[in-house]
Amino acid sequence: QTPTRANMAITNYSFCGGDAATTMCSNNDEDPSNVRDCSNPRGLFGHYYFAKMGDMVDGTSNTIAMSESQTAPTKGGNRLGNAATTGGEVGATPLTCRATFVNGVYTVATVQDDGNRGGRWSDGAAFFTRFNTMLPPNGPSCVEQGNHWLGGMYSAGSYHTGGVQAVFGDGSVHFISQNIDAGNQASPQVLGGPSPYGVWGALGSKAGGEVGASIE
Repeated sequence: QTPTRANMAITNYSFCGGDAATTMCSNNDEDPSNVRDCSNPRGLFGHYYFAKMGDMVDGTSNTIAMSESQTAPTKGGNRLGNAATTGGEVGATPLTCRATFVNGVYTVATVQDDGNRGGRWSDGAAFFTRFNTMLPPNGPSCVEQGNHWLGGMYSAGSYHTGGVQAVFGDGSVHFISQNIDAGNQASPQVLGGPSPYGVWGALGSKAGGEVGASIE
């Protein structure tokens, strides 16, 4: 039987798109002059982007490749594993997204159209199978305009206590605390240079030039 959107298997694995929101899009917007350049991620994975080992200028042991993502049992719910339909737009900050999630639930509408985070294991759209290092692990997720193919802040997450497992560019696996330094959460994204999001942001960028960014 050919899987449909309704019965496609879910996944708890996701790939790192870096520390920016608008480049997490999954449509055909591939103009380098556009802030929504889907094919120019700050991290290792993007829309029709194929990273090489040499692209990890920050070092393979300092660049996250994969982590975990929480899934929700139903789409459009108000728990982690879904994503708010606002808070990931141009100019938004991690604090903007965090404000949509209060006392363990989203206080705004969540994405309804095609499922939830991890809801399609084979779909490369960031909403389903990518994350960025803006909000720390186990934080909320927010899309740009309520559609899964647009940019947003997609958090790594798990059902472990206190953090997530992450695979780095050198193949090593580390447990990342949800209390990791996440820098200036009031800062909008940057598309060049060092990450404003502390150690967590620096680990997501492959060539941000951050000095001394390490979980050790």
